[in-house]
Parts: sequence; C-alpha cells; structure tokens
Amino acid sequence: SLWLSEPKRGDILVFTTRDIEEIMRAAPGPQLYIKRLIGLPGDTIKVKDGSLLVNGKVFTVSGPDGLPLKYEDYGLLKENEPYTVPEGSYFMMGDNSENSFDSRGWGPLPEGSVLYRHWFTFFVDKGVEKRRQERERKARERYENFTN
Repeated sequence: SLWLSEPKRGDILVFTTRDIEEIMRAAPGPQLYIKRLIGLPGDTIKVKDGSLLVNGKVFTVSGPDGLPLKYEDYGLLKENEPYTVPEGSYFMMGDNSENSFDSRGWGPLPEGSVLYRHWFTFFVDKGVEKRRQERERKARERYENFTN
C-alpha cells in the first residue's frame, strides 16, 4: 500500500486524471494533478459567503500569508447548496480557488485514481501573495467604479 494511513481531509494528493471524463475530453491523455482533499465519501460540502463548510463546520486552510483561503462557488458547489460526496470518491479543490479547475468543475475523484500523498514542498513562489493582493485590489476598484 502507498499509505501509512488512509487519506484525511486537508491532505494534498497527487492523482491521475485517466478516470475523469471532463478532463479527458478537454485534454486527452492522462495527466497528473495535485489538489487538496476537501471531502471524504459521504461528506456534505457547501460554500457560504466565501467560506467552505464540510459537514456543517468551517473548513479552513491558510494561504502563504497565513490568512484563511477564500472559496469560490461554481459547478457542483453553488452558494449555500449542499453537495454530498459519493461513496468511493473524494472531493478535491485547489488552494487557488478562484482559478482552480477541480472537483467543482470535473466532479468527484474516484478513490482508485489517487497515486500518493504529497508531503514535501521544495519551492515556494514568494510572488504569489503579491499577485493575489494585486488581483484583489483591482477587483475592489472595479466594484467601486461599478457601484459609484
């Protein structure tokens, strides 16, 4: 077995896309993806006001700046509408929620697609946080210009 223990909510997993129809249609040929495990089989997930709730409790992951990540609703996760993860599957999301193609768009991940648990990061792009802050500043400006 590749696991010393079963995958847990919050783990970062590497998996093959060979069994994910939506991805295979868009980019034929299996690829490797890396995403965070958000939902286990039977879990209920929903987005509410930028927060992610799993089984009714707020699920928090800190970004590179130490602040909690915000989650966007789209695809399977609609604002304030619960989604239940099917048996034999995981619900995966990218930490860059606003730009991540993940289970919200391509559906639940079959358990058998998981290759291994990610456990070590050897490179961190320090510019990521600056770019995120710049995007947020521009979005606020667009909103303020729109509402005035």
